[in-house]
Amino acid sequence: MRRSERLMALVLELEGRPTATVGALARAFEVSRRTMLRDLAALSAVGVPLASRPGPHGGYHLVRDRVLPPVSFTVDEATALFFAQQALEDYGTLPVAAVARVALHKLYRAMAPAARQRVDRLAGRLALVSQRRRADHPHLAALLAAALEGRVVAMTYRGPAGLATRAIQPVGVYAEHGYWYVPAYCFLRQAMRVFRVDRVEAVEAVDDPPPRPDVAALTVADYYERFVQPHAEWLPLRVRLTAEGVRQMSGDPGVHVNPDGSGCLASRMERSDVDLYAERFSHWGADAVVEQPLELRRRMRERAAALAVLYAEAPDP
Repeated sequence: MRRSERLMALVLELEGRPTATVGALARAFEVSRRTMLRDLAALSAVGVPLASRPGPHGGYHLVRDRVLPPVSFTVDEATALFFAQQALEDYGTLPVAAVARVALHKLYRAMAPAARQRVDRLAGRLALVSQRRRADHPHLAALLAAALEGRVVAMTYRGPAGLATRAIQPVGVYAEHGYWYVPAYCFLRQAMRVFRVDRVEAVEAVDDPPPRPDVAALTVADYYERFVQPHAEWLPLRVRLTAEGVRQMSGDPGVHVNPDGSGCLASRMERSDVDLYAERFSHWGADAVVEQPLELRRRMRERAAALAVLYAEAPDP
């Protein structure tokens, strides 16, 4: 049984018991006590209302007053929830993935047979496919929990200079271009910084330094508005598009279409995103030709030249 499946089954197991010891749960799932303790900690980190009671008759149980009363959904509403979850799965790692699967499993079990059949049929005929990053984010839930509780953590981070440990107070987490990021106050730099979560090697709660109330009051939107936008260096972005390029970018408000179906994208971009835009437009080849900014044109040429060298050196099979 995969860990995600075991976590889902663990919540259902706890729902069916007034209390359960770690040993009993470990035996039920055929894992070690240490593994079961890690699973219980993972559920707590993503918001499952768990409590423990010491003593000979103690153990773990769900806090019942934090469970919502029954909620009614139409078949269409329930179906929408299933496929909203499918769209989020393309991020690979989600901070509440295990809980979301449990919730949808409960919803599926509560559906009438005809409604289940509708969901099953639709699952075979509707797919949401997008580019999926393979980066692992094992500490995403712990960083989100620290942000929710306003805690400081010691984070071991793999940066350009290698591994280093620093104390941070996370503001929250956000996903962009297939990666998860954590904006946080860095006590080493005494300033706000943003870190890629897949580069975090370890996270541990600490009591020193104490958390800052002003950071605990921030949201991710506050962070972007106060610390990113005022310092962003914007560049004009202009991309010549074929008819196929227009079709690919039809949802972008900066796209202008010519009478023959071709067009252009006229917008702006942050200088720090040059690599991201170079990767994006490289996928579309001649259907999207960058005219501005010059920094992006140079990066596109570098990528094309590197690819040409690679294929020139590789012998034909």
